[in-house]
Amino acid sequence: MSLIFVRYHNATQAQIRHVIRGSLSAAISELELVAQRVRLFSSMPTKLARLMATPTMQTSVQDALLWLNEAYGLADAPRYLLETFDKNAVRWADVDPAVIVDSVLGMVQGELRRRGIRIAFDKGVGSHLISADHEFLKIVFFNLIDNAIKYSFQDRWLHIDLIYTANRFRAEIQNEGVPINEEDREKIFHPWVRSFRQSVATRRPGTGLGLAVTRRILQAHDEKAIFNFTSVPIDEKASVARTTFFFELSLKGKGIAA
Repeated sequence: MSLIFVRYHNATQAQIRHVIRGSLSAAISELELVAQRVRLFSSMPTKLARLMATPTMQTSVQDALLWLNEAYGLADAPRYLLETFDKNAVRWADVDPAVIVDSVLGMVQGELRRRGIRIAFDKGVGSHLISADHEFLKIVFFNLIDNAIKYSFQDRWLHIDLIYTANRFRAEIQNEGVPINEEDREKIFHPWVRSFRQSVATRRPGTGLGLAVTRRILQAHDEKAIFNFTSVPIDEKASVARTTFFFELSLKGKGIAA
């Protein structure tokens, strides 16, 4: 093993540990807040029941679970980047992208409410199945939706569109928030890289792995996969942009639908 690889490996592992600690710390803070409220009202069962039923309490618990889930995912994420991942890892099946998106939206409900972000979800005409790996496609949608929420401004709309043609499937996830500069266009698809403007606009930790993992998964599904984005300023100062990440896959892979 070369010295360069050893240094790279050690650096990446250190960064992973740092980000996981950040995610766990956030989860612990949320849970401590919940515990404080429970202790405060523990001698008053009726008020405790009312407290646990409040949107604030439910959001705190869901946010804590989201942070824990993110930390768990980060612990496993390097497997897709530091080890060989290719089309042989894809477990083909017939999946409904709309069902996967609904599942992901359920996972991020607390964050959507906290940020006041509303969802416009166009599932496309009719019901469609595509050949894909269910779990890997879920990771793709989670990464893109999570990013869209993370870098969206408060009280905005998040648009998700699923588009089917004769041979291709296209998904678009659009938010209104932090612009992506042209000089960052290619860099953000590389592992460990985050746009500086985006990283300072959010307090949530991140590794810069999400887009790299997403691209690898899409290419494993389809060698001709398209994965890109547009970021168009919508105000005079270019401080707010309408950013759309989109990907296209062959409608049929190696599942029954093929």
